[in-house]
Amino acid sequence: MHSCKIAIFVWSEHGHVNPVLSLMKELVVRGVDVVCFATSRFASSVEATGARFVPYSYPAELVAFRTNYHKEITQAFDFCGGNANEMMAVAHVVLDQVWPILREERPDAVLYDTCAFAGRFARELLSVPGIMIHTSYPSHGEFLNYGPQGGPDHRHGVGFRAKARKLTERYGVAYVGEEDMYLYSEPLTIAFMAREFHPVGSALDGRVAFVGPQITARLGGTYTPPTDGRPLVYISLGTEFYHWPGFFRMCLEALGGKDWNVLMAIAKLDASALGSVPSNVRIEPHVPQLEVLSHARVFVTHGGMNSIQESLWFGVPMVVIPQMPEQATSARRIVDLQLGQHLERSAVTPISLLTAIEQVSRDPTYAAGVARMQNILRGTGGPTLAAELVIEAACRSQDR
Repeated sequence: MHSCKIAIFVWSEHGHVNPVLSLMKELVVRGVDVVCFATSRFASSVEATGARFVPYSYPAELVAFRTNYHKEITQAFDFCGGNANEMMAVAHVVLDQVWPILREERPDAVLYDTCAFAGRFARELLSVPGIMIHTSYPSHGEFLNYGPQGGPDHRHGVGFRAKARKLTERYGVAYVGEEDMYLYSEPLTIAFMAREFHPVGSALDGRVAFVGPQITARLGGTYTPPTDGRPLVYISLGTEFYHWPGFFRMCLEALGGKDWNVLMAIAKLDASALGSVPSNVRIEPHVPQLEVLSHARVFVTHGGMNSIQESLWFGVPMVVIPQMPEQATSARRIVDLQLGQHLERSAVTPISLLTAIEQVSRDPTYAAGVARMQNILRGTGGPTLAAELVIEAACRSQDR
């Protein structure tokens, strides 16, 4: 058992919080005092791990900026300067709210994900080790994970630099430039994927520990599959990229009345905008994705890293329709590793969709590729290895 204390900062979206829950639970089981900072909608999920939860909130103007920006990137396939601007704006808001608490907590280390830059500044202010976690691809050399060179949008650069200067002046932390938001790494950087899935994984040095996905049971209900013997195709664009009713209508046209059971998770989209729903289709705002994937034959997905890792964990081939550059990278990896097919957003039709679903379901090449990657993922170490690495880094700071 370990008596050290670790503060965890996560970007308050499902794709960033969910992968860290298993690690939190494992740390708590090992006796670590874990305090997690996130927005209040994740309180129950975090507290279920045994960690202490400290909420922060976004002011109305930041909520409006994030909502409008996410709609924009969905439409423009653009995730560069505005993303850095958003991250810096959130870092300001979070640090202002939690710094007094952190001074009282005095953690031995700060663990933060790549988007939760308040954690990076917090560890600098506290003079304790920082541990970075990647819920997606660590950048390396010419490979940038949707960084400044990943696309054409630099419209938000002026706002980003102003926010960075203001934070430096307010707290005395080192100035952070746009590229540093993406290329920086800590002495211990943990990636929640297999090295084999990363496009340049073999080139990444020992600073990056590939521990694989952090699969754990999550709150959110149960799923009972149909009993009519038809295979299940699960369709979801995640919790951020659902603003595409035309896509879901194409899914209904492609699969309605076919020899499939169809489950569509449409998040906050209004189901009435989709028209008539065939009898073999079920529509829900959200579903317990892990349970659904344990029964699915095919997963039609936007290609978020969490969704991909969970699909591979359960041995489910995919049809990937990426909504932003990072997901396009994942779609190419899915094709290269024979884990499924990639459809460009602009090329999706009911016919192309049905064809891709049928092919990944029936072609043994995809079954073999998915089985191969499933075996790799299940041997990466997961939460056990991640917790051991975090504790070693945190407890070293106690000995200084």
